[in-house]
Amino acid sequence: MSTKTVLITGGASGMGLLLGQCYAKEGANVVLADVNRDALNSCVDEIRTYHQNVIGVQVDAIERGEDRIEFKKAMDKLGIEMARSEVAYTVD
Repeated sequence: MSTKTVLITGGASGMGLLLGQCYAKEGANVVLADVNRDALNSCVDEIRTYHQNVIGVQVDAIERGEDRIEFKKAMDKLGIEMARSEVAYTVD
């Protein structure tokens, strides 16, 4: 899993957080995206206890404009060429 990068929308709670934890434990790079900055930062810190290559980006996955720019910055940071706004999507 160490060659995989996982992008998870809604990553600061519920199923998104659980998926982030599971993928990090398996060694994947994890990008958590969520609208709630405080919860996102807390979740990123927690998941880093499993795997260091975790970043969080505050976005509203259904909005356009500035949020998409931040989303693109996160993708570029981990070398993601393409992403889809789903619960979880892996990129080789």
